[in-house]
Amino acid sequence: GWPVHIIDALETFYTLLDSGKDQQFEISINHIFQSHASPFRLINGEAIQIESRYLDYQLRNKVYDLLSAEEFEGSLTEFGNAKSALGTDNREAIKQASNAIESTVVCVLGKDRVPKGGKIFKDLKNSGLLPKYYSGFLDNLSAIFKSVLETRNQPEAGSHGQGKDVLPEPSYELAEFVINLSASIIVYLIKNY
Repeated sequence: GWPVHIIDALETFYTLLDSGKDQQFEISINHIFQSHASPFRLINGEAIQIESRYLDYQLRNKVYDLLSAEEFEGSLTEFGNAKSALGTDNREAIKQASNAIESTVVCVLGKDRVPKGGKIFKDLKNSGLLPKYYSGFLDNLSAIFKSVLETRNQPEAGSHGQGKDVLPEPSYELAEFVINLSASIIVYLIKNY
């Protein structure tokens, strides 16, 4: 049958299952969808089309447009390198995405280089670029920024060397997450610049 009929059949079959078996069925179907790169997922018995590739594309293009408009060439190059490395060298993708954030912060703060010792976040918090409308927001936002940079600094990411043993490549999903989180942070920073 047509794909739409298969989706309808899956949704109908889900409603006929006993509690507990319906969740097992949903997990199995979603695994099949994912393994075949289908944009569909079964969520509480309803087939939903997830357009993450489109959303990723939109977000990444917005970053390119904003970085180009502000002439933040270093950040633009690093972000482009991150996107190019995704899937072929996930360590490099994570490193470049992290570098793109640091370079963007340096640019919006009007500095020449990244300050040493984590001072970049202190400078960003004191810059007035981040809202101060409730207690703790700046610390939480700084923690999100730092999470991207900390991912780069983990041994698995290899930015400080692997040591004696060859470490496994970070997953595509982790690298993609870091790039998308970096893109969101860059868009936020530039829009408030």
